Amino acid sequence: MSLKLIIQLIFGVFSFKRNSMRFFNGRRLLMAVLFFPFFFIQLFINQICLGIDYLFFFGFRKMKVEKVVFIVALPRSATTYLHVTLTKETHRFTTFKRWEMIFAPSIIQKYWFLGLNAIDSLIGSPLKHFAIWIEAKMIPRFGAIHHGSLNKPEEDETLFLWNMSSVYLNFLYPETEALDAYYLFDREVPTAKRKRIFAYYYRCVQRHQYVFNRSEEKYFLAKNPSMMPKLLTISEFFPKAHLININRCVSKSIPSSIALMDLLYSMFTSKQPPSYLHAKTKGVLIEWCKMAHQHLPLFGDRVLRLSFDNLVSNEPDTIQTICNRFDLKPEIFDTAKKEADQDPMVKGKNKYEVLSQDELETILEEIPFMKPYCTDTSGNKKQRA
Repeated sequence: MSLKLIIQLIFGVFSFKRNSMRFFNGRRLLMAVLFFPFFFIQLFINQICLGIDYLFFFGFRKMKVEKVVFIVALPRSATTYLHVTLTKETHRFTTFKRWEMIFAPSIIQKYWFLGLNAIDSLIGSPLKHFAIWIEAKMIPRFGAIHHGSLNKPEEDETLFLWNMSSVYLNFLYPETEALDAYYLFDREVPTAKRKRIFAYYYRCVQRHQYVFNRSEEKYFLAKNPSMMPKLLTISEFFPKAHLININRCVSKSIPSSIALMDLLYSMFTSKQPPSYLHAKTKGVLIEWCKMAHQHLPLFGDRVLRLSFDNLVSNEPDTIQTICNRFDLKPEIFDTAKKEADQDPMVKGKNKYEVLSQDELETILEEIPFMKPYCTDTSGNKKQRA
């Protein structure tokens, strides 16, 4: 973790450039008062607690983390749907939850919050109910496009915040080029630095296993779209990992992702993202596809390549392939699909324009391996994100 970067970010909360998204505005000021102090205080607490683990729980370093599964795909490609579905099979999978990644990346914090939850349950769960109320007040807009709860499985990009290497920092600090290298991790981050970053991530997974999967009988399941540009590093740290790669036509996944990015930016500024940021996001997602395509072969026959359309429609062969790989029953997908169909939040409130046929064809010239997933582009229509 770079002290220089932390200082840059502390003094970079605002920009004096009037056109900047970090220029003084209502939401930015509110975040400066409420969010940024919390973030840097939590960063400090987490760093101390991660260090304490080496004193009191040194045995966590012996966890092997060999049974591991990464769900990798562009955002808005049903990764959350598959992640939540699989993690309901608690006898087969374990995964990070949001509370753990934000408040308890260390072992000592995990035990603290588990103990606190046990005591809270004995007295009627007032703390739990208060947390649910806070969630409803604080993240209703984000929940409209992406399910979120402190006690639900979540993508583990949050962990990288605590060593200041997360792509999420780009939403907190828009128009800050110092963070761009993390978008193209394997390509742009120097080898020694990316290995230090992933050694930290590996230790975080070991800590989770130490508390929740000591016998290592379960698969550790990770879902994170921003792992697409990190597959080379993943292959070095998790050489026995399984990968589930979901592919959705980019005519929908790219504009839907841009709609999501706009929402994330809007949580930290009142200013609308400039058009060049949309173009930047589009370019990054195309590069993610290229980098994933290049490095997926490193995992051999441990890669499951799935069609988004087949997955969300419960196409029998697709579901059976997943179940055969991880010894599951197909019925869990029937249940998950029924729940998703009845959930009004699964189809987000944010709308986006499907890319035109000309735009799609231009992109497919760069990533021709995505053509099999783009046989039905549905025209240039309004879609739900």
